Amino acid sequence: MSLASALSSCNLLLTRRALTALSCNGAFQALSHPGSCLTNYQQNRFKQKKIRFKALKPPKEKTKRELKSPFQAKKVVKRKINPEFEARCPTDNIWLHKYYPIQKLTLDLAIMRHKAYADPMMLNNLDGLLYADMELNMETKKKTKFLSTVKGTVTYPNLFDDNTKTRCILFTKDLSNVTEGLSAGATHAGGQELLDMVKSDALSRSMYDYVVCTPDIYSDLLSYRHIFKEKFPHQKQGTIGTDVKAIINNLMNGVRYECKKTSEEAAVMQVAIGKLNMETEDLVNNFLKLVDKLCVNRSPNLKPFITELKIIAPPSEEVFHIQVQKYVPGYNVPDKKVKETSTTMKAKGMEDEEEEGRKDKDDDSDDDNDDGKDKSSVN
Repeated sequence: MSLASALSSCNLLLTRRALTALSCNGAFQALSHPGSCLTNYQQNRFKQKKIRFKALKPPKEKTKRELKSPFQAKKVVKRKINPEFEARCPTDNIWLHKYYPIQKLTLDLAIMRHKAYADPMMLNNLDGLLYADMELNMETKKKTKFLSTVKGTVTYPNLFDDNTKTRCILFTKDLSNVTEGLSAGATHAGGQELLDMVKSDALSRSMYDYVVCTPDIYSDLLSYRHIFKEKFPHQKQGTIGTDVKAIINNLMNGVRYECKKTSEEAAVMQVAIGKLNMETEDLVNNFLKLVDKLCVNRSPNLKPFITELKIIAPPSEEVFHIQVQKYVPGYNVPDKKVKETSTTMKAKGMEDEEEEGRKDKDDDSDDDNDDGKDKSSVN
């Protein structure tokens, strides 16, 4: 009697152990064969008794953690400074860069070298602009807060053409200010009729760079603040005042600057300080004016605002590093700890000197007393 006929007669319920035993003997292949001797009832019972295993969950895709700010993932690695390497100085005008640190020059020498390279016999770029390439420290008094941006306009003592067109509009109620503003270079000037043009979008934000107003119409402009946005006139920016002609002249002749953040605590900025055909002293004075403009509201308790300084003159590829501590305030100020230690040391020194003086006086008085006793004993 075959094994298949025995299964059909006995109507056995196959368990997992019996199934494994049958598979070892080769009889399990008959279950999936269309000509199998098992009835439908038996096959259904087998399917019901079949042990099922849960399917494994698919692996989760590794997604990047959502960052609160675009600079959170960037780690700022501070460069290690070797004092012995930094003290090296080349003795010749030709040296290998890997054996010496970056040579930092004075501002005068860097300008002279750029002028020499822009000579008509070489690059022929004396009409080119000279830029100050700076790295800024965006820290504030609070450790968790940083400056969001640095932008504004600087008016140099020695003017030059930076190849940019400045457009400004003037809001005022006085007709005399309207004529002065238009003569100074304003593209539009007026009162309520100009506000109606702004409201109807006949004068869009892309048609002007600055908004200037007089104090008499400032309250009327507050309801249009959502239209002007960052171009809204402000006292700190120098776009509100009664001397309309001077304000517009500063904006028209000034040079705009705006930084670009590289991390939460650092930013870079390039600002034109003049042309190569200008005098070296004029270029230096322009740069000092820019430094005063940037560092005017900087707290002396903070680190210097400008950490790195380079002078460039495109299209030239020459980059000259500048000794920033000579021109930027904040580098020669000693730390608080140093001040405290020096003052405490001085105080301690004064106290020690006073104690020594007291001891000397006491010793002298003791000697005098001993001498008096000796004299009395002799007598």
